[in-house]
Amino acid sequence: MRSSKRLNILSQVQDPSRTVLKELPSWIPDFSVASKPFLFGFPGQRHFSAAGPNIPQTEPFLIVDEALSMEGFLVDTVLCAAETRGCYFVRTAAIVSQLPQFYHPRGSYSPSSPTRIEAYWKTLIADTMEDVYPAPFQFGFGFSAWIAEELLSASYISTAMKTKLRVSSAEQEADETKFNTLGALEKGEHEQGKFHVPADDCGGDNNTISPAPRGRVRLLPDSEFLKSCAKEGPEVVEWPFSRRSRKFARRFKDVKRGHRMFRTADNYLGLGPVSTEEGDQIWILSGAPVPFVLRQVNEGRYRVIGEAYVHGIMHGEAVQEGSTSNSICLV
Repeated sequence: MRSSKRLNILSQVQDPSRTVLKELPSWIPDFSVASKPFLFGFPGQRHFSAAGPNIPQTEPFLIVDEALSMEGFLVDTVLCAAETRGCYFVRTAAIVSQLPQFYHPRGSYSPSSPTRIEAYWKTLIADTMEDVYPAPFQFGFGFSAWIAEELLSASYISTAMKTKLRVSSAEQEADETKFNTLGALEKGEHEQGKFHVPADDCGGDNNTISPAPRGRVRLLPDSEFLKSCAKEGPEVVEWPFSRRSRKFARRFKDVKRGHRMFRTADNYLGLGPVSTEEGDQIWILSGAPVPFVLRQVNEGRYRVIGEAYVHGIMHGEAVQEGSTSNSICLV
């Protein structure tokens, strides 16, 4: 760490709930527990550079009495985090539906601002697919197919159970909640038109992916259409979704393991450790390629919760030239 002047070791820190050696400082990984995969800050990958060029890289940290002192930028505060149980789509969509229709944290709207739906699907996979960054737009259709498959599968299973077993009202309500959640996301979206799947499937060769289309493309399946499909049953409805959703689902399941979606006070959308909670802070640290979730202990002293993906700040966007950094201490 001293020789490289990099803080990649922080990306190995386990979620606090999994720590066994409680006496360790929060910034030192507990190697007595199974290591977690590098998803955001892997040393061999150069996709992210949250600090950009504007944080000093010379002698970025100092270790004194097991405390790690460094320079960093406070970006934002976690306002709410997704529930940890229940349908993953419902849990995460509940967070996304609280965002403005266009994703422009801190009021930075422009005609090219992405929609909250684009921010949603890219956050689910940390905007990386098969080591391609940013994830090609075609995988947004994989996201749509994943939602459709999630809702229809649940509906078909529920319907099959009703014919053989007595299904509780709570289970029926949970099934309806999924469609209502999709409807809430659809309401007022800028994206227009019916759900459309392009002829060139997203499962093709990444080297020959066509450029993104001009204008905005709808990336949500139509909730009313899916409801009608659910009523028809799987033996009647064509099933075009599996191939398109498979790669997307594999990637997002890898990313979601051990992570929790959150929204910040300035309407950033991100993924942090499962222990992330309201009031935690998002920091960009000197020598670290990705943001981190920190929890304040007292003035200037913080505990590390873990690395984070925050859509829209992974390449120095949150650190402006001339910005003043803060000296903080990790304990």
